[in-house]
Amino acid sequence: MIRAAQLARSVAVAIRLTGIALLVPLVASLALDPWNRRVLGSFELPATTLAFGLCAALAAALWLPLRIVSNRATEPLSDREGYVGAALGWVAAALIAASPFLLLRALGPLPSFFEAMSGLTGTGITAIANLDAVPRSLLFWRSFLQWIGALASIILALSLVARLTHGGLLWMGPARARWRIAEVAQSVGAVYLVLTLGFAVLFDAVLTFRHGLTGMDALLESLTQVFAAYGNGAFTLHDHIVLADDPVLSSLRAAMMVAGALGLPVAIVLARRHAVRNLGANPEARFFVALLAAACLATVAATWNADATTSLQATLAIATGAGVATTPVLPPFATLLLVLAAVTGGTIASAAGGITAYRTLVLLKSVGRELRRILHPHAVIPLRVGGRVVPEESVMAIIAFFFTFVTAWILGAGTLASLEPQLSLEDAATGSLAALGNVAFGTGALAGPDGYAHLSLASQAVLTGLMWVGRLGVFATLLVFLPSTWRK
Repeated sequence: MIRAAQLARSVAVAIRLTGIALLVPLVASLALDPWNRRVLGSFELPATTLAFGLCAALAAALWLPLRIVSNRATEPLSDREGYVGAALGWVAAALIAASPFLLLRALGPLPSFFEAMSGLTGTGITAIANLDAVPRSLLFWRSFLQWIGALASIILALSLVARLTHGGLLWMGPARARWRIAEVAQSVGAVYLVLTLGFAVLFDAVLTFRHGLTGMDALLESLTQVFAAYGNGAFTLHDHIVLADDPVLSSLRAAMMVAGALGLPVAIVLARRHAVRNLGANPEARFFVALLAAACLATVAATWNADATTSLQATLAIATGAGVATTPVLPPFATLLLVLAAVTGGTIASAAGGITAYRTLVLLKSVGRELRRILHPHAVIPLRVGGRVVPEESVMAIIAFFFTFVTAWILGAGTLASLEPQLSLEDAATGSLAALGNVAFGTGALAGPDGYAHLSLASQAVLTGLMWVGRLGVFATLLVFLPSTWRK
């Protein structure tokens, strides 16, 4: 049975962390936005500073009673409570994260929740039609949401969600059983922060020495670009790729996106803990790199007579889970590659969405094994990944996950098509996949930077739900609606 005190503890943690995160844009707004709101007589502050302060105070006010209730929880979370707590905690965090958009009147209530969920899940599809009309600190906040959401996703994947489908942690072997999740989370968080700062310094240096951008403008641009590329999202200050023709910046973006999709912080922590012999020992990572290289080469070949550079950048962004604010018009074959890349996603230890490379690898090996069984009906053929036998229960769980993912995709596409008559079936299918796979892209009416901003509130609600379902690995969210979850 689900204990209310345990759920209160999970939701309280999510609200507390989101409230603390609001202090970052609060400080940033002092430097980014005009001081135009008079307080305490003649003293002035940016209106955004007051808004972020009120939102942080709201988070504190909601956290306090939940913390009091959760004090009664003295026993550890059960798996069931962990799954439900993670799902509800994510919703609570998105609600708090949405409050600045609503308070500053950038968006209405539901679009604000849509925007916050898109940021926290690293999806990157936006309900804002005109970014130039939004305060810079608010744009910084939605970009920062990708970074904190990515870190939360990685920790959840390691500690909880992936266990539902045995999705990609088996290659780590028995070493995982000796881990203390708090220690691993601290180590991964530290490496994640160091890599982020390193990428930001490099990006800032390129902007300064190659393009003459200095001061706060360079710092803001660097941080938002890193939050997007390394956090596997698409929210920046712009609705296009900045300085896309600069080979140095393009290479740096590519490195950040690949590092994010590979779950580099986790790989580094594992290597330090001797859970793997080297960073290349992960079969999922090798498979993902092979798929990424094949997709990029195929895209270049398919668009050789057109704008191959733009197509390559879009493929790389979508295949790594970062996505693009504006999807270029591509030939049908190249568009199909983008869809396949979005379905596959990155590694399980990353913030990239989709099925994940490990589950895709197991599915492909399952097909090969069934073909061999047809030829040799009496043979016992174990399924191996990286030299380790994958248990049959894990294979079946991954097959069930794939079926559920595809079903959710189809239902989302059908619902979107029925709610939005102006969308073609292809547009509805890519929109549904973008939300469920947590990767920004689209076709037709959804390809532009404001494609999702013009959808109805009902459609935005559907896409918000799909983003939530996709981020938590489908099963964790579905358990919330299963009656037996709440029974003894």
